[in-house]
Formats: sequence, C-alpha cells, structure tokens
Amino acid sequence: MDEINALIIQDFPGDVMAFHSVDSARSANEDLEDYPMEYLNSLDMSGMPPSHLHLKIGVPLLLLCNLDQSQGLCNGTRLHLLKTFNHVLQVSKCL
Repeated sequence: MDEINALIIQDFPGDVMAFHSVDSARSANEDLEDYPMEYLNSLDMSGMPPSHLHLKIGVPLLLLCNLDQSQGLCNGTRLHLLKTFNHVLQVSKCL
C-alpha cells in the first residue's frame, strides 16, 4: 500500500510535504510506562496510523476518525487536500 501511495503522489504536481507524528505519548494509567518511540513509529500491524505522511496539495485523503457526523465527517469520508499549515490540513469533502 505504501508503494502505491508513493506512486500516486508522484503524479500530482508540486512539492512533497512531510508531516511527522509526535515522538512520545503518555499512558492514561500512571502505573504503566510511556509508550516507546519504536512502537509509536512502527510500520507493523500495531493498529497505529503511519508516523509520517508525505502529501501534496490536491491528493485525496481518507478520514480515519469521526470528527462531526452531522456534517458527514465520519470514518471513511473522502477528502481533498487544499492547503497545509503547521498542525492543520485544510481539506474539502470530495463530491
């Protein structure tokens, strides 16, 4: 899947932008240790989303978290990347 995504992104004009996840996370239970960075950035079947994204303006995206179901922003919603900011992606719903 990563190879297919890389090939598709190459077809879009413009520069590739890299976005990286956080390098640490605290457990809700204080008795447990913090999650190790190797786990957070693993590419195995840990259930974690990718630790980095390579995107270009115009690429299609898939929403993985219910944000606002009343507005149709729920799991599986197809989005179109319009603009990027430091910690925010501006998108529109695909029609």
